[in-house]
Amino acid sequence: LYPIGSPAVYHVAQSEGIPVIQYAHNFRPFSVGGSLWSNHQPALKSLQGNYWAEIFDGSWQNSRLKSALFAIVLKRLHRSGWLSSVKRWICISEFMQEQFIAAGLNEEEVVALRHAWDSREEEPSGVDQGHYVFLSRLVPEKGVSVLLEAWQLLEAELGEKTPKLVIGGVGSEEDAVRSSANQSQYIEYRGFVDHESKVELLTSCRAMLAPSVWWEPLGLVTYEAYDYGKPMLAAASGGLTETVKNGETGFLFEPSNAVALAEVVQRLEQMPRDEIREMGLRGRQWLKTEFSPIVWKRKFGEILAHATGEGKGS
Repeated sequence: LYPIGSPAVYHVAQSEGIPVIQYAHNFRPFSVGGSLWSNHQPALKSLQGNYWAEIFDGSWQNSRLKSALFAIVLKRLHRSGWLSSVKRWICISEFMQEQFIAAGLNEEEVVALRHAWDSREEEPSGVDQGHYVFLSRLVPEKGVSVLLEAWQLLEAELGEKTPKLVIGGVGSEEDAVRSSANQSQYIEYRGFVDHESKVELLTSCRAMLAPSVWWEPLGLVTYEAYDYGKPMLAAASGGLTETVKNGETGFLFEPSNAVALAEVVQRLEQMPRDEIREMGLRGRQWLKTEFSPIVWKRKFGEILAHATGEGKGS
């Protein structure tokens, strides 16, 4: 049940003076469910140790009982002092870094290091068949309802000029997606998308979409878009604000705002096709330059050196 490792490990490390590096991919040290999400909104009080919202929402394995037990574990973990043995907390975005510091961690011990990405050797083909792609778990926090509402608005506004939306994924929102696809010729639901189909969709689309309403720790879907030379239209939520350069590699819009999403889609539709392609290629170049495994390893090595006292500023 321990959320970030066995307490025995931290106890031994603390007693032996061994530095511990904790790589955090989500909000687990301060969230019962790990996503810091409950009742269709961020569980902000969890950052301060109040887990009731997540407990009532059954955030851990859809069970209030299990969530309550996990909350107790978290409480004991924080009160025990075991976490003080962590020399460096590595967060996958600056946004996560800010939240961890707000939760009480020493800002000098919390750093940000975004995920690396091994880019495809094959250059983007430049194919643009005009459709937009949303590939994700079909759950409320991913903004499925916002996406479907935005396409209703686009259809009402553009009529026959409405671009096609292709949705892939499975989850609790499947029925809503299926219903919308049955009612609109501009929405296509693919269900589970295998690797081959995914490559086909990413190669041929105009742009990708990430309308998340929760705090995305980072959002690797943006990396995927750039890898295929496609712009990303994303909600300005969590780490997505760090991977989408607004107006340069895609567009950001207000989270939970279907009107705002519809507006950025129309904005992209009004752009010349070569400018859209350039936007995607800028994203790919940024991905290859800033997030290559070589760059990541160098930065990670610097963090380790500082944490173990081998580098400056340790």
